[in-house]
Amino acid sequence: MEAKTSTSKNKSDGKYQIKGKRYGRGAVESGLTHECGVFGAIATGDWPTQLDIAQIVCLGLVALQHRGQESAGIVTSEGDHKKNFHIHKGMGMINNIFTDENIKKLKGNLGIGHTRYSTSAASEEVNCQPFVVHTSHGAIALAHNGELVNCESLRKEVLGRGVGLSTFSDSELITQSLCVNPPVDEVNGPNWPSRIRHLMKLTPLSYSLVIMMKDKIYGVRDPFGNRPLCLGKILPLESTNKMANGHVNGYSSDSSDKMTNGQVGCDAAPPTANLQIF
Repeated sequence: MEAKTSTSKNKSDGKYQIKGKRYGRGAVESGLTHECGVFGAIATGDWPTQLDIAQIVCLGLVALQHRGQESAGIVTSEGDHKKNFHIHKGMGMINNIFTDENIKKLKGNLGIGHTRYSTSAASEEVNCQPFVVHTSHGAIALAHNGELVNCESLRKEVLGRGVGLSTFSDSELITQSLCVNPPVDEVNGPNWPSRIRHLMKLTPLSYSLVIMMKDKIYGVRDPFGNRPLCLGKILPLESTNKMANGHVNGYSSDSSDKMTNGQVGCDAAPPTANLQIF
């Protein structure tokens, strides 16, 4: 694993000089740095959707490009009737990774994306996100922004259960932890919200996650809110015109109206919205 990062202040210009694994990436004003960008989108209404989910996720990643320029990836799902996800990942900037041709192959009604700024693992193609793991309960895809403070102890626990890890990435570690650490009260198959809350007890800092199953997306923010994550929706033009005239065409859902620190938001999207985004 790479050395931890440290900063020192240059008295002459008042900036913080990055040392350790971020050495050579320039000085910053505060000593803080951006760490990856995550994005998710799910179409509402009838599936298959007429929306180009992969293109929407790609545009979301373009807006988050400032958070990471080393690699990027998109994973989409067509729902329960399809066994596998559609995946495209690569090194470099988003406009070099995604073309019209490979975007067309990313069919689906929901998808998540990631743009990477490496923290706990090297800048290599094997560490590109989102990570996809195939479990006995189906496939799961995860995109992660942040860095775990107790990754060593969590890694030992996962390895102690006989699960192999192919990278030093915190993101792979989180994905495998969700699969091998079910809460004690789980019966009759996986309870993913309960598993996610259990993970948050095992490692309280520091992350924002988008986790995709075949037909749903979970948005997760650590209990201290150290990493940014928000919920949004794209409304039809008719609805936005009503809102502009003083009418609110909204919805109410405890799980997705707002994202509070330490809670799990799911994809309970409103019937009036074309798209739910994380």
